[in-house]
Amino acid sequence: MSGAILIVESDAALAQSLHDGLAGLGYTVELALHGGDGLMLASLSRPDVVILDADLCDRTGLEVMRQLHELDKSIAVVMLGDSGGDAARREALKAGAFDYLRKPVEAADLAHAVAAASQGSRPGVVVPFRNERRAAPAAPFDASGQPCAACGQATQHDHRGLGG
Repeated sequence: MSGAILIVESDAALAQSLHDGLAGLGYTVELALHGGDGLMLASLSRPDVVILDADLCDRTGLEVMRQLHELDKSIAVVMLGDSGGDAARREALKAGAFDYLRKPVEAADLAHAVAAASQGSRPGVVVPFRNERRAAPAAPFDASGQPCAACGQATQHDHRGLGG
């Protein structure tokens, strides 16, 4: 995979976990812990996809998303929320989010959403995706030197759930 991703997430541990997982899939990833910082980074780097916390400390995810789309309508936003249920999801999608995932997010679900968003597909549209990503290896890392079953790279990867 390739593409630029910006993660705007107020939980530093979750942000780092998301960063590591997506960087391991070949994406270029930047982090921001506040909405204002995320907007500044987006204006400088113009990411393909923004993974956005719905409940930031300095403003709401919806506010940040609206400002991102004022900056560049082509930026796809995958919103992450841990409250609000279906109403929050509907509101985010209606406001222009590409997708809305509930925390804790599974690695495969996030990887699929980011791949679809970076290709410009809408949720529900089939995009090429290897089902092997759902199967966790027997051990967290494959140090055998063989290509990773999930991504095909000959590096060590941790394929456990992100943000769990």
